[in-house]
This record gives sequence, C-alpha cells and structure tokens, in this order.
Amino acid sequence: MKIHFLSIIVSFFITSLAFTSCLNSDNAIDYVTDPTIKSFSFDSIQIDSTHTALGKKYLFSIDQIGQGDTAFIFNKDSLPVNTKLSKVKINISTSGQVTYIKHGKDTLLYAKDTLDFTQPICFKVYASNSDGTAITKIYKISINVHKMDPDSLNWGTNPFYTGTGIIGKQKSLIFNDKVFVFTDDGSTQIKVTSSAVSNGKSWTSLQAINGISGKADYSSVASFNNKLYIVADGNVYESANGSDWAINNGLSDHVKTLLTSFDGRLAGIKTAGSDTKFCVTTDGQTWETGETVPVSFPTTNISTTSYSLRTNANIHRAILMGDNTSLGINDTIAVPWSTFDGKEWVDLSTSTNYCPKTSNISIIHYNNKFYAFGGSGNTGFNTFYVSEEGRIWKKVEEKVCFPASFMGRAEYSYVINSSNYIWIIWSKTNQKNDEIWKGRINSLGFITQ
Repeated sequence: MKIHFLSIIVSFFITSLAFTSCLNSDNAIDYVTDPTIKSFSFDSIQIDSTHTALGKKYLFSIDQIGQGDTAFIFNKDSLPVNTKLSKVKINISTSGQVTYIKHGKDTLLYAKDTLDFTQPICFKVYASNSDGTAITKIYKISINVHKMDPDSLNWGTNPFYTGTGIIGKQKSLIFNDKVFVFTDDGSTQIKVTSSAVSNGKSWTSLQAINGISGKADYSSVASFNNKLYIVADGNVYESANGSDWAINNGLSDHVKTLLTSFDGRLAGIKTAGSDTKFCVTTDGQTWETGETVPVSFPTTNISTTSYSLRTNANIHRAILMGDNTSLGINDTIAVPWSTFDGKEWVDLSTSTNYCPKTSNISIIHYNNKFYAFGGSGNTGFNTFYVSEEGRIWKKVEEKVCFPASFMGRAEYSYVINSSNYIWIIWSKTNQKNDEIWKGRINSLGFITQ
C-alpha cells in the first residue's frame, strides 16, 4: 500500500487501527510495514520579500542507511542566499504515519502544515509488523542555504597584498606555477618580478631583464612550449626563467609583436615585404604566414583569451581586443577579433549591442562567458561588459562589479589562476599603492559534498 497524501495516510492509519480488532480472523489484513520516506521536497520557497521559487527545482537526497537508527534528508545543492525557512510547506511520500517535534512534543504531520527549517528537524515514521508491534524510523532533515550570493564577484574588503614595487605599464602571465609581471617604468630596459601562484605575497625584487639587444616590448610577452617569448626590435627572444633571454634566430624575422599562444601554437604579426601578415609557429623555430593584417586591427594594449568550444572541446578559439587609436581610427566600439588558427582573424563587431571602446581594455573568458573591462580616470573600472559568444555585449548591472577603489586607476595587469581567482595587479603611483586584489565569483569556489 502506498499513499502519497499525508492527510489520507494519517486518516487511514488511525482508521485501520480502530477496525482491526473487529475483523474476522479469516480476513486478510494489509499492514503498513514500511516506515520509510520515499521522497521529500519543498512545495515552494520564499527567496526574499519579492521572489518565490518552485521547491521541486531543488532536489533532496535521502540517506536511508544513515547512522545508527537515524536516516538523513539533505540538499546537496544549497538553496539561494536569504531563502526564508521559517514557514515552509513540504511534499512527502511515505507509507507510514509521520510525527515531528513541536514545542517539545511529538506532533502529527498533516499536509497543510508549514514547518520551521531554520534548525534541523527530526521526523519519526511509524508502521507496524503483522503481529501489531510498532516499527519506527527517524529522519533528520538538514537544509543547506548559501551564505553568500553564488553569482556575485567577491573581492573582499581589502587588497590581498600591497608592496610589489611595480611601477608603470605592465603585463602579467602565469608560467611554471609562477605569476610573472613584466613592467615598463621608462627605463632603458623592461623589468620583471615574480611570485609563486600559491603565494602571491612574496615577490622577487624588480630587475631589468638581460640578454636582449634593444628594449623589449613588455606587452608582447607570451608563454609557449615551456618557454617565455618576447619581441625587441623585430627579433624574438626566449627564456626559461623570465630574467635571462637569448635570441631565437628561427623566429627573428621582422616580427612586430606576439599576440597569444593557444592550442599548441604561438601567434604573432610580422612584416613580409611590403605587407604585414599574421603568423604562427607550432615548433618554436619557424613561422607560417597567414592573411594580411586588416588596417583596423589593434596594435597596442592587446589583450587575448582562448577557450574550447562548448559544442566541441577539441576545437579552440582565441579572441582579442586592443587599441587601434594610433592608426587614426576613432570609432566608439571595442572590436573583438576571433581566430581558430592564428593565421586569419575575423572582426566580430556589430553596430548595436557592442562593448564601448576604452583604454587599457582587457578581455577574459571566465565562468563560461566573456567579460571586458578597463579604462582610466573616473570612467575606468566602473563596470564589466559581458558576452556569451564574444559578439553581442551588454553592460553588467549587478553582482559582477569592481570595488569602488578601482575607479581612477590606470596601469594594471591581470591573471586568472586555477582556483578561478582574478588577480588585478596595480602599479604604484603618487596617489595609489602597488596593490594586488583577488576576486572570484562565489559559485566557482563552492564544493559539492
């Protein structure tokens, strides 16, 4: 016998007890012999003063074995932050009669009851053996609720670290489990400092890189095939530690810049006769040239990100944004450029729903979306722009935001570590400290038990 409505269950259970003694001994009697809860869910939940949600969206697990004589009911995926649990109606499937503790006493559970789950509740399910002896089973019900908004980007209230010594323009990347920051403070050569990704509070002293003829372009640094690469005066140099560099003769062929590395290739731009061409290398020794670089393609402050397609994880795509103002292009759109092979880049811009042009722009692929940010002065770092696929963009209105202290700053770089923390690394100025801030969307730090 399986009855799903508690009011019917309770009525039938009590009625069956009353009539058992009046039945002829020749008649067969169906006893409720299974004191288990088959399923459990909330009817609806109040998220806050204005929002409700269907309880069936949030699944509950039942550990029938439990511990000792107590089974457990719980939700693996926590309910939204601020969910109201003081008055909740439930749906339950059981063959027995259910009681719970109210005001210190066992109380029959009816379908119309609302329960207070702000503290764990114990249910007791009653059934009987064929000889009439009682069988009981206890269920402890614990409700997990997020203590923070899972969709919010949390930066904390203070910098993660202050005192890197970094001054001027910079670019950072993660290489061999270290964060390297290359900076141009106006000296005759760029400088480098580093810290273990697992630390971030102990940095090597800023030192000029060596082994390079001419001044290196800090913004061209990239990691590829267990080495770092950088461009200086059309030549490409490589390094295993970020400080000591040697020329790579095979790649040193009128190279203008390195764009990115992804999917086993290093992509750049080089001159070929009177043309400027995209180029890639897969062996770190020779370039394969591609299409001619469009006249509107950005040449400075380039930021790139790469990812695997949702539809096919074996296909990789890179997207970049940058500054083309020096080319005399005064549009208002931050144009995203996309490539699958590094030899041909496609303009993804649209005339509507675009990301506004800003200085010091960065693009990241984070939490399965693209985010763009940057700027300087009072208009800088006041918002993110977000896109699902890199083409249609919209301003982020809530939850994914910057601390107010970011506004008015300019020189920075970023990395994203394997724990999904975004590091914003600020250069020191006369008014601002050389700080590192770490932020992460809360849900990316949740662990499913």
